[in-house]
Amino acid sequence: MKTLIAALWHMTGVLCAPLYWLLSVLFLWGGMILNGEGKPEGMWAIWLVLILLVARFAPPVRKLGGRWVNVLGCAVFGLFALGVSVI
Repeated sequence: MKTLIAALWHMTGVLCAPLYWLLSVLFLWGGMILNGEGKPEGMWAIWLVLILLVARFAPPVRKLGGRWVNVLGCAVFGLFALGVSVI
């Protein structure tokens, strides 16, 4: 069971590493498109990407390690997308 959890955590970290940066680019691009149409969700998406980028280099977050930051960042992107689609 311990190796299964370790394997799942490793798989999650490997999948979230490129996914975090891909979502950052897509949210930034989508935010610029929505901002051009005058929708407030565009600025929200741009600010979310900027906040996550700045938070990535904050000293307390750097102590977590890259894998934690990538996984938590992907979770934040997912929750943000869910919240915007509900509104």
